[in-house]
Amino acid sequence: MKEEKISVTALGVAVARAYDNKSRFPILGDSYAQMLLYSPWDTIVKNRFLRRLVIGRFFNRLFPGIVGLTCARSRYVEERLRRKASVGPIQYVILGAGLDSFLLRQGELTDRIKIFEIDLPATQNFKLRKLRDMNLTVPDNAFFISSDFIKDDIAETLAACPDYSKDEPGLFGFLGMTPYLKKELIFKIIKTLGAFCPAGSEFIFDYVEEGMVTGKSRYRGAERLKKSTARRGEPMITGFNPDVLPSELKDAGLELIENVSPCEQNRRYFTESDIEHSEYNYICALKLK
Repeated sequence: MKEEKISVTALGVAVARAYDNKSRFPILGDSYAQMLLYSPWDTIVKNRFLRRLVIGRFFNRLFPGIVGLTCARSRYVEERLRRKASVGPIQYVILGAGLDSFLLRQGELTDRIKIFEIDLPATQNFKLRKLRDMNLTVPDNAFFISSDFIKDDIAETLAACPDYSKDEPGLFGFLGMTPYLKKELIFKIIKTLGAFCPAGSEFIFDYVEEGMVTGKSRYRGAERLKKSTARRGEPMITGFNPDVLPSELKDAGLELIENVSPCEQNRRYFTESDIEHSEYNYICALKLK
């Protein structure tokens, strides 16, 4: 496949993870992120001067907190996954998996989880090729499902996968997606999974404060980020008011577990880190049943 067809968002997330892993106190600690990059980004991350110049000074100053939010949200999901796996078997579904490397970092969880990565074929093909280039084998408990889950019925997609069990609980990671989707579609995806999955299943997504979308945000870099995503064909159309979201979820028949503010993320993950935390990105965990 041609490298330029890979999702720009997937590449940006991997760059942020690789940069974080080079810091003194990593938020996520993704040691495989750099290996999944292609030139020139792998060279930039590897070189200390270029890494600090391009990502530290330019990228992260242009969009303050973007590296931090990328790593904090993944750490949150993986922490919840490990807690649930300590209780019993769990199926981990990564919607829009991109270049996520958890399948390589799962460690002792191999016998307690199944991992399902759902994404477009181009991104998945690139990732699988990179794994082959590194002589890394896809673990037996990891499965790739090629699908546009935004257009397809996600329940039907999972039901068609012979390795997915509709009788076992699932934890769904839906990261970096909601700003680019209509609110009605976001709730539809969650409700569809709620009707499909058994008790004990969870859905985790992150979202931006609604001022990021309306143009009334007080946060540094908000307008630059909004214009940047629009230029690459992914305009930000949905944000949430964190004070109102719980009632919106309740009205939609959804049960909130936790709504983690930027301040709380900073307390949990950034106290020793030299990476800046986001001021506008929240993490929300829901019960599906």
